[in-house]
Amino acid sequence: MCNEILVELCAREFEYLVDAMFEKARASGDKFFCAPIINRLCAVQNETHVAKLKQLTRAALAARTHFRQHGPSWAPLLPLTFAEINAMQRAESNRVELVGHYASSLMMLGWDYQTHPPFHVYVGGVMAYEHTPGYLRNDADLRHEFPPRPLEGLDQALGWRTLEEITQLRQTLIHQLRRCRKSADANWVQAITEEIAELSQIYPSKFALQPNMCS
Repeated sequence: MCNEILVELCAREFEYLVDAMFEKARASGDKFFCAPIINRLCAVQNETHVAKLKQLTRAALAARTHFRQHGPSWAPLLPLTFAEINAMQRAESNRVELVGHYASSLMMLGWDYQTHPPFHVYVGGVMAYEHTPGYLRNDADLRHEFPPRPLEGLDQALGWRTLEEITQLRQTLIHQLRRCRKSADANWVQAITEEIAELSQIYPSKFALQPNMCS
């Protein structure tokens, strides 16, 4: 019971802290402000967007804490802004670059580290992925630390996507493909068909035998 109360108090204090940081950032008097921690631009009067950014900030900080506790000992602090992530993705160290790719993948998932594969599973998948740059995929030290294991859900940008997201995207494209076929727009038919096929390869066990689901 005492532990539950402590967790609740900590969560509440964490929420208050994020709220306080946002209010300080909004107090400049400008029409726009930069959200703290994640450095996203937002209109002061856009309460809906402000609320979303607050939630995203809490999720990002929680993901950073989780990574510090469960990531490899050599890993740098998880980057939380576009600039920080981009810098890590261009780092000379392959290990640091992988942290950048992992952070980018997490960010695209709203920093939901509970849904996203853990770092070691993600990197093992990256090491087995045919579209991973050769200098990463063939790094002997990385292959030893993270044995290659195929991971469904990886796209060509090394981001991990949920099956639900890919399914929805495919369905949207399939509807567009049907409309383009009716209008006999050959260029769009080809482009959309190729995009559907690319999405299908993200979850080959689900979609490999039905590249467009549209006859």
